[in-house]
Amino acid sequence: MSGQQRVAAFARRAVHQLPSPVQSGLRQLRRRLARVPPQPMAMPLLSVVVVATDAESYLNECLHSLRSQTIKRFEVLVVDNGSADATAAIAEQAADKDPRFKVIRSPRLGVAASRNAGARQARGTFLAFVDATDTVPQSAYRTMINMLRQTGSDFAAGSVRTVVRG
Repeated sequence: MSGQQRVAAFARRAVHQLPSPVQSGLRQLRRRLARVPPQPMAMPLLSVVVVATDAESYLNECLHSLRSQTIKRFEVLVVDNGSADATAAIAEQAADKDPRFKVIRSPRLGVAASRNAGARQARGTFLAFVDATDTVPQSAYRTMINMLRQTGSDFAAGSVRTVVRG
């Protein structure tokens, strides 16, 4: 018997020790809770597509900058563009640690086709693209989304810091 099963059995025995009105109230609550459908995960406000091609030297820093964003309702879609190095493994590690991160593997199709592959799976209200060699300032996406809402614009561009060897 698992720990969860033991706790459930204990709870069933303990309920019988309670006064009848309390038992009745608990039964009603249990029936009401059984009718409530499970809530889906909140839709992300922002989807960030990261195209990564042989980016093992840069990808961790890029993903760390995304994980550190002040906006929290976002998803990151890392598109491994047919990398021959450890890029996919690094992306998978990030996805294992943070459910907002997802890896999409594709053959080497080029940057535009990889961005499109990520955009097709994006669920966010807003969409952003980042290269694996870039890092994004902590409040960048919050600022951009606020400005898009404020101005009614359909498009925003911002600066990034590009990571270069040495």
